[in-house]
Amino acid sequence: MGRKKILDLSAYKFTFNIEGDVKESLDDLTDQYHTKYGPMINIIIKALCIMPDKMKKAFISFCKAQIRDLNKQIATAGGYEKQQLESEKKQYLEFARLINQGYEITVSEEDNGMTEIEIQDGVLIIPKDWIIVNPEDAKNHRYAAVLECRNSSKYGIPHFVMFCDDKYANEYSNEFENEFKRLCRKAWSAFEEEVEKKQVKLVQNEDGSYINGDKYLAAPTIGIFNIWESDDEHLAAMDNEPPYGSMIVRTNVEEK
Repeated sequence: MGRKKILDLSAYKFTFNIEGDVKESLDDLTDQYHTKYGPMINIIIKALCIMPDKMKKAFISFCKAQIRDLNKQIATAGGYEKQQLESEKKQYLEFARLINQGYEITVSEEDNGMTEIEIQDGVLIIPKDWIIVNPEDAKNHRYAAVLECRNSSKYGIPHFVMFCDDKYANEYSNEFENEFKRLCRKAWSAFEEEVEKKQVKLVQNEDGSYINGDKYLAAPTIGIFNIWESDDEHLAAMDNEPPYGSMIVRTNVEEK
């Protein structure tokens, strides 16, 4: 394979052979992108191999979760199905290796305490002990909200998840939040007694201080938050990891 320097001192011109099915795929891509082979190959490599670390971590985590699930299916599959599942597993391993700069990933079969739920255009990854209040609606929604209580470990209160159509918590309506709480009562019988009846409303003095500030801080105060998408610019701007490792990973990257 020969290579020749072109105008940009850091760029090179390559000559190489590609397989027939790869050419067909490149032809489709160049048609859709309205570009030529060289720029298209640059786009592909940049998207796969030079993605931000947060995206890389999210996609590798997603691949590992899928591989663990495939390993469980392979263990009980017949010969023909096993061959198909092994092929799918190989694709996930290859994809993860590409975005991991060529390094192979290792997949532990240990339970990491997380679960994956297919949603519209993606996968929701949350701790296994979180309670989903509307599981039947998973594939009908692109986003998910989480209800968390202050001092939850003190009171033994779990986290609750509700699938929804609003991306951020500041978009949630009062009707949505009331419905979320109603479903929490239905999903966890102690919700009304252990959460709702223990809420403390702040009472303010004339000087602006609070009469019952300590009681308020000690109560299981309800908060409703959005679960972040793995590549959300707001999360990246704060340089934060998503709480508890919970996140949404998009499988349809064309639609945001």
